[in-house]
Amino acid sequence: MKPIFIGVIGNCYFDEIYRVNKFPEPDDKITAFDMQVSLGGSATNVSAGLAKLQLYPRLISAIGNDTAGENILTELKSRKIDASYLSKMSGQTGRTIILLENNKTSTKIGYPGVCSDLKKALKFTKSVDEIFDI
Repeated sequence: MKPIFIGVIGNCYFDEIYRVNKFPEPDDKITAFDMQVSLGGSATNVSAGLAKLQLYPRLISAIGNDTAGENILTELKSRKIDASYLSKMSGQTGRTIILLENNKTSTKIGYPGVCSDLKKALKFTKSVDEIFDI
């Protein structure tokens, strides 16, 4: 059976998740009791789900020319997500900082980085019909 390649266009970020006992008040200083870093961004999350279903996602987005971008490339490769249409651009990779309180409510701070204008990242040398089945 021929593999079906699915193009996924959207944001590619890194999520930084900090677990806290309470959200900070203005001018507070709090300490997180746990921290985790993971892939984030709508397109990256969809691609990861498709790969888990043993489908063939091709992620179309942008990452920065920074350490976070390199870490994302490594993680995408390990999850068998095709990153050959991922544009590496001058600047910082997008991030979302998530404060997750014990009762599972959250506050998010997003920074789009180079994904702030994805139109610059969407460059195709072939017809889209030649690249993607879906």
